[in-house]
Amino acid sequence: MMMPTDDQAVKEVIRILSEILDQKPAKTLTGRRFGGEGNIGDAQSDAIVEFGDLVFVIEFKQSGKVSSVDGGIRKLENISQYPEQAVKLVAVPYMHKLGQQRCREAGISWLDLSGNADIRGPGVRVSIHGKQNLFKSPGRPLNPFAPKGSRVARILLYQPEMSFRQRDLAKMTSLGKGYVSHVVRALEREGLVERMRDRAVKVRDPELLLASWLEAYDFNKHEVIHGHMAARSGTSQLRTLSAALTEHHIEHAATGLAAAWLHTRFTAFRLVTVFLREPIASGDMSEMGVTEQETGANTWLVLPSDESVFWETTVLDGMPTVHPIQAYLDLKDQPERAADASEELQRIVLGTESK
Repeated sequence: MMMPTDDQAVKEVIRILSEILDQKPAKTLTGRRFGGEGNIGDAQSDAIVEFGDLVFVIEFKQSGKVSSVDGGIRKLENISQYPEQAVKLVAVPYMHKLGQQRCREAGISWLDLSGNADIRGPGVRVSIHGKQNLFKSPGRPLNPFAPKGSRVARILLYQPEMSFRQRDLAKMTSLGKGYVSHVVRALEREGLVERMRDRAVKVRDPELLLASWLEAYDFNKHEVIHGHMAARSGTSQLRTLSAALTEHHIEHAATGLAAAWLHTRFTAFRLVTVFLREPIASGDMSEMGVTEQETGANTWLVLPSDESVFWETTVLDGMPTVHPIQAYLDLKDQPERAADASEELQRIVLGTESK
């Protein structure tokens, strides 16, 4: 389905709300740029719609990615001239998972043109999930968080207080200047970086950049060998595995739950995930006490899709460990208490409070 214009989208949002609530709007005020019935002021939302006692303040964004949704939330939070009991609602073509989470954390309702919604307000509770994205773009637009492209975000997040010229980013990331330029422009379009007066780039909001990277991150891009080790605990297993890899001269670094524990000492773990610099022979695995198996696996040996996962590796308790940002990314979709470990890692190591 073709992406609608803003004007068309707002009209469609109002139609969907009418269908959900099974009533026509009593009054509609749309933003100035839509040539509607009235204005909402200089700090206007895209529309204010009344359904009896229910009033919706609507902000439409052309993307359901977390960076775009965050902009819609901030806009709604900064608008002061609306009824006290109004339902603030972000509307998008299709709401992605982290966008949903960000709305929930901010207490903002949302609706997408694909048919999904989570609306909460005085006398109304709507939850519709599972509808497919009707607005998938043809082709593959450049992903600034692709394995090699994410090197740029990595550098920016390692030193969020600094600004970098593109030629310096190219040198630091070992990427071509043209490719770095495309990545930076993609980050800029999503509002994740800002240009300084000297044209250098800087992170606009480190937490938002990290959330956007997490949204795009796919652990399955790495090559993973699932195995099992006999061990009394995750920590003893990690120490045994790390010592064995060192003995076999295989460069490695703990990540995921194991790395989160090393960085924060938060929560016990069973699954040990380790990045390997080079492939490991099956004979070496056997010598280390690792049996390759899918069912009941407690050991993931991972060949990374890009070498940058090893950048800023540190040694904690005698074991090589990835940078906390990499550990945070690798906790995505991991089992056990990965969600709790992720919050703790963000709070303690990244210096940001989970909302």
